[in-house]
Order: sequence, then structure tokens, then C-alpha cells
Amino acid sequence: MLRAPTLVDSVLRNQRSLQDALEKSGHRIPIQTLCRYSGLDASARGPGSVRTRAPRLEDRREIFERDYLRA
Repeated sequence: MLRAPTLVDSVLRNQRSLQDALEKSGHRIPIQTLCRYSGLDASARGPGSVRTRAPRLEDRREIFERDYLRA
């Protein structure tokens, strides 16, 4: 018997991981603020230049996989 794939809403988990990555780099941003930018290109999120955002986005990916993917 074939099973249909299960969809999981991971938007809030992604936002939380971005919030954690930003806080790690010294930027405290309320989750409500991040929610307003949900769905935008990740390079447009967060303070700083493209060069300073890239490491935060990598941090966000690692935090998401470690702390939120299996939650």
C-alpha cells in the first residue's frame, strides 16, 4: 500500500532558526518582525551587507537542522 507524503508546516521553525542565528551575531529581533518578512528571499533578511549576511544564513541552516528539523 502506498502512503501519501506528509506535509509539515516548517515556517515558524525556519523563523525561529533565523532568529537564533541573528541573536548569535548580536541582533535581537522579535519573531513578530521576522514573520512580516516570511517568504522573502533569504538574502534580503537581516541587518548588514550581503557579505555579513552569508555567515548568518549558514548559521541559520545549521541551527534549523540541529534544533528544529526533527522537533
